[in-house]
Amino acid sequence: MPREARRLDQAIVRCARLAQQQQIRKAGRAETQKAYEQWRENFVKKPLADLKKESQSLQRPTQQPELQRLEQARQRIRTPEVASAADHLRRGYAALLTISPKDTKTTDRLKPWVGKEENLVDHVLQQSKGQSSTLTNDEYAAAVRVGRVGRLLALADTTKPVRVPDAFAEHKKDLERLSVRIASLGLRNPFTPENLKALSPSQLRAQLQLAEKSGLLDDGATWTFKGAAARTFVSDISRQLDQSRDVERRLEDKLIARKGSP
Repeated sequence: MPREARRLDQAIVRCARLAQQQQIRKAGRAETQKAYEQWRENFVKKPLADLKKESQSLQRPTQQPELQRLEQARQRIRTPEVASAADHLRRGYAALLTISPKDTKTTDRLKPWVGKEENLVDHVLQQSKGQSSTLTNDEYAAAVRVGRVGRLLALADTTKPVRVPDAFAEHKKDLERLSVRIASLGLRNPFTPENLKALSPSQLRAQLQLAEKSGLLDDGATWTFKGAAARTFVSDISRQLDQSRDVERRLEDKLIARKGSP
């Protein structure tokens, strides 16, 4: 055989062996990946899914000591006035459509229940008490969120605003709106007539600016999601009121001391 032909034959043999080795390695990698995925499914994903299922059904050993207290709390859940709760759902649903028209995740989950709000109230109540319900967890969470928005808006309609002193007449609209919303969120209203007298006009303006920045004075229903901001605001203004009263007391003590001195 000519030398060139022999070299070509050897090259062909080497290429064939190399291709065979590559095929073996590829098959080995595929088998290794398949074995790994099977192991992950059996020993990672499935145990985690079982734990989540047990947790949701309150079957975890660590949950048992509190299970009785949970059942007692569920029994104390008051049965709502169905018509009123349904109205809250309708109002909250309409409000969410205007608040975030592009973010429709919550409202989309409740679309099948539009026009059937009374039935939705019954299902939410059943699930809140741990009873069987056809609602998914996402639907339940969406209904609770929408209902809360509607309830807060209804509370704001019936809550009496603070009586604003004449000295702050220019801020009357903002003070009334803010006091109503804070009270509707279940917080103690800091804007009592007595507290307002303890604030200077500049201090009040600064507080109203903070409220505006935090979204508590926005038009519409976005304020219903500002519970954390409202708590921070009430805490800050309460602290400032305490400081203002402390300054007043010190001034009064000094005046009394001067009057009593010879």
